Amino acid sequence: MANIRDVAKKAGVGIATVSRYINSKGYVSKSVGEKIQLAIDELNYTPNGLARAIFTKSSNMIGLIIPSLANPFYPELAIGIENRAKELGYRIILSNTEFLKQSELDIIDSMCRHRVDGIIVANASCVKEYINCGIPVVSLEKQISPDIIHLSSDYYKGGRIVADYVLEKKFKRILHIKGPDNIESAANRFLGFKDRLSKFNISVDIHEGMYGEDVEGIAEKLKAYEFVFVWNDDLAISVLNECYYGGVNIPKDIEIIGYDDIFYSRKTIPTLTTVGQSIAAMGEKAVDLLSEQIQNKAPIEKEYLFDVKLIHRNSTNV
Repeated sequence: MANIRDVAKKAGVGIATVSRYINSKGYVSKSVGEKIQLAIDELNYTPNGLARAIFTKSSNMIGLIIPSLANPFYPELAIGIENRAKELGYRIILSNTEFLKQSELDIIDSMCRHRVDGIIVANASCVKEYINCGIPVVSLEKQISPDIIHLSSDYYKGGRIVADYVLEKKFKRILHIKGPDNIESAANRFLGFKDRLSKFNISVDIHEGMYGEDVEGIAEKLKAYEFVFVWNDDLAISVLNECYYGGVNIPKDIEIIGYDDIFYSRKTIPTLTTVGQSIAAMGEKAVDLLSEQIQNKAPIEKEYLFDVKLIHRNSTNV
């Protein structure tokens, strides 16, 4: 495979001249440019992306770090990010941490070594590594630092919206399937739900869960409740399945509300009532804000909050 030295030798010019021509940085005469292009064509030379990034100080690549590919929320977020990135001329390098901090540290190191222009991270576990990485960063769901742009939905409001539905229906036997405390979005959903209900002296039972296996066999337990609020749609769909196989009728025996409005929440039987957030729009905005930083434009704000709303479907009686 030909390299830049081969091109320079065949064209009879220096390596720096070839670099200027390839990257359109600096003056190269028309006649010399034609010689270089002829050498490139004859040698079938493809410029090395990393070498180009070193020379131009821009790779036109954005790193995207997400905690899970299993939860459909994150692939939907990634699609919004990638579509917007393409419009702006960026390519995406996608990495999945599987909620492991060491994996996230390794990914940050790898992305920096490959000279990405910036990083978008969802539900970050690290702090100082993003602060000190030396490139623009946008954080989704979790605030890393006051100096790093942070985007999220109004998770607290989402919890309050679900609580208002509980109050409207006068439910007394209530269960919340709660996410881990170290996931900021899950914690804020629960906090908004609990705070609103506590004002009316209504208590909530808790069942902690993150994956489908955490709700296996839960149907029998659900027979003691009128209503369950699940912290995300992916887990709520698992609860729907458990109810189906466990003989619990939804919404006759119990009503269920999820959170996120992922694509599959519209495809379940019954369809899932959920708190909807603008997943794709959040991803698109993250790319816009990162691009502005890459271009050395200072964003006006450091925190962006997206509105949420309750989307009624067939897992509740309306």
